[in-house]
Amino acid sequence: MMGGTAPVSIAGAVTLGNAEMLSGLVMHQLQRPGAPFLYGHGVHHLDMKEMISVYGAPEFQLARVLAAEMGRFYNLPVWGYTGHSDSKVVDGQAAADAQFSALVALLVKTNLNHDVGYLESGLTNSPEMMVMTNEIISQSRRFVAGVRLDDEALAVAAVHEVGPGGEFMSHPHTLAHWRELWLPQVFDRQRLESWQERGGKDVNARLRDLAIS
Repeated sequence: MMGGTAPVSIAGAVTLGNAEMLSGLVMHQLQRPGAPFLYGHGVHHLDMKEMISVYGAPEFQLARVLAAEMGRFYNLPVWGYTGHSDSKVVDGQAAADAQFSALVALLVKTNLNHDVGYLESGLTNSPEMMVMTNEIISQSRRFVAGVRLDDEALAVAAVHEVGPGGEFMSHPHTLAHWRELWLPQVFDRQRLESWQERGGKDVNARLRDLAIS
């Protein structure tokens, strides 16, 4: 823990964490040579005001990036974290923390990600938070997948066929590919009138429904 059981600097704490991981690897292999091993220290920092270990911090995510880089350097699969928050309830803070951690985990390609649904800096767990994180991971995976660039995706032929003033909704290219667009299972896209007619449930109500269904 940066500032507690490790140096307060990210580089210093990660260096100590790396040494601990390698010593653990040595003992692990002495006990059972060739057994699988996950690399991944849990470097985070001590909030000097509240005296808690912090989940929703850029420093925690930077340490995750460094852990992923070191794991690849040693040709080891990497343990990571995602879908967690310092918030006590499933709220905007929890959503922001979950989004941040999920995107980092996907970008650095950690192999096994723990702590999905954890709140209160890991002291409690929420089924609703797990459902929301599942949605966030799905959304983030689509983003990380990037943009396909080939003749079919560029759709130059479709543009020529539709022409100025035309519409693409009924074009075969749209019918063939619209399902490739990401569709949410939790997040709401209805117009206000439709949302009200269907009960006007906010995201927390929808999360509760899905968590118990």
